[in-house]
Amino acid sequence: MPPRRPPRNLSPRNLWAALGLLLCLGLGSTWLLTRFSRQWAAAVPNEPRVMDPKTAPKIENNKIDTARTTSADAIRAYGHRTHVVGEAIAHVVTQPVSAELSIAVAEDLATGLATIEAFAEDSSADYIINGGFFDPNNGKTTSHLISQGQTIGDPADNERLVDNLDLSQYMPQILNRSEFRVYRCRSADADVANATTYDITFHDAPPPDGCRVSTAIGAGPQLLPIDTSETEAFIDYDNGTLIRDAIGSLQPNARSAIGLYPDGAIALIMVEKNASSSGMTLLELADFAKSLGITKLLNLDGGSSSALFVAGQTYFGLADAEDNPVRRPVKSVILLTQPDR
Repeated sequence: MPPRRPPRNLSPRNLWAALGLLLCLGLGSTWLLTRFSRQWAAAVPNEPRVMDPKTAPKIENNKIDTARTTSADAIRAYGHRTHVVGEAIAHVVTQPVSAELSIAVAEDLATGLATIEAFAEDSSADYIINGGFFDPNNGKTTSHLISQGQTIGDPADNERLVDNLDLSQYMPQILNRSEFRVYRCRSADADVANATTYDITFHDAPPPDGCRVSTAIGAGPQLLPIDTSETEAFIDYDNGTLIRDAIGSLQPNARSAIGLYPDGAIALIMVEKNASSSGMTLLELADFAKSLGITKLLNLDGGSSSALFVAGQTYFGLADAEDNPVRRPVKSVILLTQPDR
């Protein structure tokens, strides 16, 4: 759904110009300021609200009290925050560039070791989010996976994917989907250890000079700063009518994503879809991330795969008809450990 535009007589430029004039003339009384502030708030809907963990209501069985606390200064704070955006609930984990990021991959989805909780028990990570795409029928990845410089998952090895004649025309795009990368880059100073940087780019993109790909997890599409949904989510129209939306990007759903702030800080985002939350489209997810100051954003596997582990508690993206969390095995996860533990 496209965002609503403010009424012509309540455009942001007119409102701020009017407020500035009133203040300059000494006529900015409390009554007038309150009146204009209310009009401004009505003209700009769905601004994200934030629940500060110190004052937020208790979360039990993945259900959140509707009496939520707003704290605008908590948006950029490191740690975990729960945001309310319109009718959607989004969990955001923010960590500095110095945080340790790695990935883990399940060898077999049927062993019970492929759940978010199992990955958490097997690691010391503070935060874990589900990762790339996979085939639930054979348990093989459909996303590129690199750990410690070694390829540990290649979609080209998935015969159900590469031998599917219906997908043959899309195979170049599938094998070149976007990925989140961790680079190790040589420092000009021999006494300084190799620097770690992050990026979101296509799989076939070469690393920067002096850098190597240490870790990578594929997914897609990219949502910020560009939207690659047409090539990566295989959206297609015929005479203006939608005829294909391979991953349901235009429908509200549970979502998972990883993003970067301009200073290199990392964001993990998981959006719920249940009785308390409407879910988000990919466009809404991008707009929400942009409102937090995130400038690069990669969509991860969503829907029933969406899950986020936060220091002992797991939040699940999707719920069934009885509003019970849907627990689904996942092939890969992103692990994030906060610095100075």
